[in-house]
Amino acid sequence: MKLTQERVAKALTKTGAMVAETAKLLGVSRQSLYLFLQRYPELQQLRTEIEDEMLDEAEGHLATAVRNGDLDACMYYLSTKGKNRGFTTRVEIVRTA
Repeated sequence: MKLTQERVAKALTKTGAMVAETAKLLGVSRQSLYLFLQRYPELQQLRTEIEDEMLDEAEGHLATAVRNGDLDACMYYLSTKGKNRGFTTRVEIVRTA
């Protein structure tokens, strides 16, 4: 089936703008989908908007997990957002002579 802006927009929305999943749903290669998206800036904009919504959703779930005391979520949050407070993961290399 031929790619149309409407089909691609629906597929992007359905898949959360995951390109590989969208291409599979449409029955085309990822490269074909990328080339199609390059021709239609409004589809590129839609993809960006969907990706931003997905990030917002993930951040919301992470915040909920932190508030619920999920230790893994807390550690992840501290390692990414708490760096300025000294919460980092670092590797020390010790040389022995």
